[in-house]
Amino acid sequence: ISDPDIAQKLPGIFALMREITESEGGLRFLEKILRYLFNTADGITPDELKNMVKESLSQEKGGIIMTIAEILRKEGYEQGIALADKRYEQGIQQGVQQGVQQGIQQGIRNGLVEAIELGLSLRFGDEGLKIIPLILHIQDCERLRAIKNAIRIAENLSEVRAIIGN
Repeated sequence: ISDPDIAQKLPGIFALMREITESEGGLRFLEKILRYLFNTADGITPDELKNMVKESLSQEKGGIIMTIAEILRKEGYEQGIALADKRYEQGIQQGVQQGVQQGIQQGIRNGLVEAIELGLSLRFGDEGLKIIPLILHIQDCERLRAIKNAIRIAENLSEVRAIIGN
C-alpha cells in the first residue's frame, strides 16, 4: 500500500470495523487485514498501527488485536532472523566456492609458471631463466599455456620472447 494518506484513513476504517469484530469470524478477518497492513503499508510503523487500533476499537477488542499485533511483530522478527541466517549461509557458501575457484586458478597458474621455468631451463639454460621475471607478471593462464607450448617448438629464445611480448 503506497497511499501517502493511509495513516490518516486507517483510524476511520478501524472504527467502522468495530461491529465486524463482534462476530465470531470478525477477529480472524481483522487479523488478516492487520497481517496485510504489516506486510504492505509503506510509512506506517507497527507502533502507529497499534495506536490506531487501540483508539478505534473497544478496550477488550483492542487488547485482543494488540495480542495479535505482538504475535505478528514476533513472527516478522523471527522471519527476519531466519532470512538473515539464510543469507549469511549463502554468503559463506558463495565465498567458499569463490575461494576454491580462485585457489584452483592460482594452482593452475603456478603449475604453468613452473613448467615454463623448467622448459626454459632445459631448452635454453641460464639464458632462458633470465626471462622468468617477465613470466611472473603474467596472470592469464591461456597466455601462459601459449608460452609453454611455444617453448617446445621455438628454435631460439628470441621466438619465446616474441610470444611473451604479445
